[in-house]
Amino acid sequence: MVELTPLEMLNGSMSIVQVILNITVGLMLISKYSKYKSRPLLFMGISMILLSEVWFTHSLALILILTTGSGLSPEMFFLCAFTLVPWATLAWMVVITDLMYKDKQKLILSIYAIFGVVYNIIFFYLLFTNITLIGQLDSPIDPHTGPFITAYLLIILINVFITGFLFFRESRKSQDPEIRLKGLLFFLSSTSFVIASILDTLPLNIVIIILVRIILVLSAIEVYGAFLLPEWMKKLFLKEESS
Repeated sequence: MVELTPLEMLNGSMSIVQVILNITVGLMLISKYSKYKSRPLLFMGISMILLSEVWFTHSLALILILTTGSGLSPEMFFLCAFTLVPWATLAWMVVITDLMYKDKQKLILSIYAIFGVVYNIIFFYLLFTNITLIGQLDSPIDPHTGPFITAYLLIILINVFITGFLFFRESRKSQDPEIRLKGLLFFLSSTSFVIASILDTLPLNIVIIILVRIILVLSAIEVYGAFLLPEWMKKLFLKEESS
């Protein structure tokens, strides 16, 4: 029978909330694809859902422990948590290359697809031969990532930050205030996600858990605004331009 500490219960419970929010926003973006025929909407929605993989695994571990008394094995935990990350990144890059660098899209996406395949091959090899390079399951809810996963996730976070900034810089060239606002919100969402992901690697405590989830919620709201820009956001952020 696995016993959870209050911090682990809080972490798992808030992970469930995070997964529901990410999937909801992702599905909202995907649902708008048929109306606007915009590929960035479709693939941003896919990326958000796939990026929920890590928090989904935390949530699944909590639910299993509460219902069966047993959590996930280290192999199953890491399998569920980190196999889809390169494909979430590829979907992200479809969005970026649709909005910028369209002429180089095939080359860029091919590089990221190859990178994803190589990652998965190494990941599965290490999973069954030297899992410590992937990580250790010191807590049934929150793993300690090893050097392979840590290095890979660092590359992904740098990629998210840089591409978010490049899109923001490009959007500043537009005379349309809505496009400039969308670019700002996109960059803010990228930055929020990177900050939350880095904070999430720190030792668990109640402040870190709550702070990380608040920042991730802000990131999801910022993504929603960057792609759908509801009226309340226009009134809130474009008040000065419209007056």
